[in-house]
Amino acid sequence: MSCSEVNKYLHEFMDRELENDLYHKLQKHLEQCVPCNRNYEFEKHTRVLIKSYCKNVTAPQYLHSRIIANLDSIDRELTIQSPRTRQKPLRIAFSPHTFAIAASLLLMIAGGVFYIANNRQEDSVSIVDDAVTNHVKVLNDNLVFNEKTSVVGDVNKYLSPNINTQLRKSITPLNIEQVRIVNDVPVNLCGTTSPCVVFNQGKNKLSLQIIRSRQFPISKLERTSFGPNEYYITNRRGFNSVIWRENDTTYCLTSDINTNDMLRFAATLSSR
Repeated sequence: MSCSEVNKYLHEFMDRELENDLYHKLQKHLEQCVPCNRNYEFEKHTRVLIKSYCKNVTAPQYLHSRIIANLDSIDRELTIQSPRTRQKPLRIAFSPHTFAIAASLLLMIAGGVFYIANNRQEDSVSIVDDAVTNHVKVLNDNLVFNEKTSVVGDVNKYLSPNINTQLRKSITPLNIEQVRIVNDVPVNLCGTTSPCVVFNQGKNKLSLQIIRSRQFPISKLERTSFGPNEYYITNRRGFNSVIWRENDTTYCLTSDINTNDMLRFAATLSSR
C-alpha cells in the first residue's frame, strides 16, 4: 500500500470502518513507514485533545429544535405517502349467492337455446313428414291430376283454406269419389278443395302442397340452387321433398324420384 492510499483511508482506519483485509494492509504500512506513522500519531493525539476539552460542548438549542422539527415533518410525509406507494392488489370477491345466480342464468339461457333449436327442428321434421303422409294418401287413392291444369298459379284452388300451422291438424283424407274434372280443372264436390295436387310425369308422380306455417324453420333444411331460384331439400321415409318460397307462399314438392329431377320439375313450376 502506498503513502497516498494511507492518507486517503487514515480516518476510516481510525474509526475502524475499513474491511479486514484493507485494515491489516494499512496497519502493516504504518508499522513500516515512519512518516505515515508520525502523521497517524498526530491525528490520534489531536482526537484525544478534542475529546478531552469538548466533553460538554453541544449544539445550540435553536439548531437542535430545527433538526427535530424537520425529522417530524419527514415522518408525517412518509406516513401520508405510504398508502399510495403500497397499493394492495385489487380483489373482487363474489359471494356464493352471486355465483349461484350467475350459474342459474347461464343454465336458463343455454336451456332456452337448446329448447328453441330442438322445437324448430321437430317442427320442420313433422311438417315435412305430414307432407309425405298426404303424398302417400293421394297416391293410394289414385288421385292424379293432369300437370297441364295443375299449375302453381291455380294450386290454391286445390288446397283447403282452413289448413292450420301443421298439415296433420287440418287435412281431411280425400278419396277419388269426392273429386270431378270440371272444364279440365279438378274440383272437390264437397265444397272444399284438395290439400294436395299430384302431377303425373310418366311413371313418376309428384305431389305439390302449400305449407301455411309462417314459423316454418326452412333455414334448418339443406339449401341448394337450381337456375336462378333457391330451394331447400330434405328426405323423410324414403321420399324427397323440395321446398321453395314464392310470393310469400311456401311450396312443398314431394316424390320418390331423385332430387335433381325434382329440382328440374320444381323449376318449371316456379317459372310459370
